[in-house]
Amino acid sequence: MNTNLSIFNLFDEPCHLIRSTYQCNGRLALYVRFENDPEGFEDIVISKNLDGEPCAPDCCYIDTNNCPWAEKFLLDNAIGQPVGIGFSGFCIYPCYKIDANKISEVK
Repeated sequence: MNTNLSIFNLFDEPCHLIRSTYQCNGRLALYVRFENDPEGFEDIVISKNLDGEPCAPDCCYIDTNNCPWAEKFLLDNAIGQPVGIGFSGFCIYPCYKIDANKISEVK
């Protein structure tokens, strides 16, 4: 896992993609932190915790309902590849296998 902060570009702003976990089940969670906001007040969570759907440890569902740009961001930066889909209500969420070398972990 990468402990250095990889820099990406989102909305013409430098940012980092940060790895975390959901407290209720330990699944992979991803959020964007903008470089001009080190405290994280403007963090954007791009993953979706679909507890009833199967998910490998290196995968997560992407919240395309609230972050319609997230799939393009992951693909353009070679961060992840789609491996399936999950359902919640009327929404379908893509499941992505995430390259751990491309994301950061804040300790």
